[in-house]
Amino acid sequence: MSDQLIPIYKELINHFGGQQQTAEALGVGQSSVSEWCKGKSKMRPITAAKAQDMSQGLFLAKDLCPELKEVLAILDVA
Repeated sequence: MSDQLIPIYKELINHFGGQQQTAEALGVGQSSVSEWCKGKSKMRPITAAKAQDMSQGLFLAKDLCPELKEVLAILDVA
């Protein structure tokens, strides 16, 4: 995975107040959040959509999930 997403994941975590709070807000395990920060995994599209909703648009799903960005580009709704 590209390390390019790590900064935005860390910003998201700071927004929610920590890894555990982020996990609870997005309905994922804390270990998933930790893996995002380490560059070991990427956020799933549904989780990115939840993050956009829970942050009231401060974080965009397409920026949190590269696959979602590709899908939106194909559909021409990016």
